[in-house]
Amino acid sequence: MEQQTKKVNKPMFWVGLAMVVVTAALLFVDFGTWFIAIGILGLVAMGASKYRPMK
Repeated sequence: MEQQTKKVNKPMFWVGLAMVVVTAALLFVDFGTWFIAIGILGLVAMGASKYRPMK
């Protein structure tokens, strides 16, 4: 059997993390629905990157 290797995308993880942090900071200043959409996109980017820093 072929061994499948996971391609890890670290920059996408860090960009996703930055999006989530910025969204959290902006929610303290002003409430808007587009902040939540940006935060969700950040979470998706973190999950899709397949990078697990605690593993």
